[in-house]
Amino acid sequence: MTIIQSLPDSIMSALNLYGLKSDPTYMTAAIPLQKIRVGDIDIEYEVADYTDPWSDSEPETILFHHGFCRNMDFWRGWVPELARNYRVLRFNSRGCGGTTVPVPGEPYHADQLVGDSLGLMD
Repeated sequence: MTIIQSLPDSIMSALNLYGLKSDPTYMTAAIPLQKIRVGDIDIEYEVADYTDPWSDSEPETILFHHGFCRNMDFWRGWVPELARNYRVLRFNSRGCGGTTVPVPGEPYHADQLVGDSLGLMD
């Protein structure tokens, strides 16, 4: 099922009302996640920042770390609530989502996970 096929009828009607095509070729896919090299891995992440661009102060950043055996979508429901007032940074931890998978048998250490988070924040 494509993204456009899963839209509710009310949204499809609005697209047609305003002359927008409901053909999937006219719609773009979801925005791809970004990646950054941190230490020995490439970390997949997303930043949501819907704060007022004319504000004099830089917004505080909230970092969401999903924990073991999950991915960044675990926090998806919080993004709309928080991104209006904060910069929300979510990422896929080592071995999860599109982040580099360590070699088989390599143990995960808390120091590595903390280092990955700090490296991403830099």
